[in-house]
Amino acid sequence: MKRKFGPFRSTRKYLLSGLLLIMVLPVQHASAEQFFLVGSTRAHYIVLNTMFLKPEIANQYQITRGNAQAIVNISLISEDGLAVRGNVRGRVKNLLGQLQTLKFREVVEQDSVYYIAPLVYTNRDTLAFDISVELPDEPITQFEFQERMYLDSDR
Repeated sequence: MKRKFGPFRSTRKYLLSGLLLIMVLPVQHASAEQFFLVGSTRAHYIVLNTMFLKPEIANQYQITRGNAQAIVNISLISEDGLAVRGNVRGRVKNLLGQLQTLKFREVVEQDSVYYIAPLVYTNRDTLAFDISVELPDEPITQFEFQERMYLDSDR
């Protein structure tokens, strides 16, 4: 004979799900922030497929949208939370050793400064990024990170 738990079974299930969600959300938020320290300045970075950009945003910043195109976006933030200007250079290499030089350009918007560079990739590429950041009165700092890239249609 099957035990029935009545209407409280689904309520208990939702309460437990909600509790787990509340416990997990702060952890996910904390791990979502990707940055390296350049002295006391944080170099935040993200790599994303350009198809995630709205066409008008891509046009505004002269970014070519395409399924196999991405941008690297790096922002430099001081301890006070203010934008910092610097010099950003980089390269990216896939697992076959094919190298692309990243050509960063500075984008200034009100109180924000971004450094963006386009790149092309193939589906399921694992890309190794080598970035160097030069700030006034700081030695050049290099950092590396990897990203697995997918074509937007393959998600």
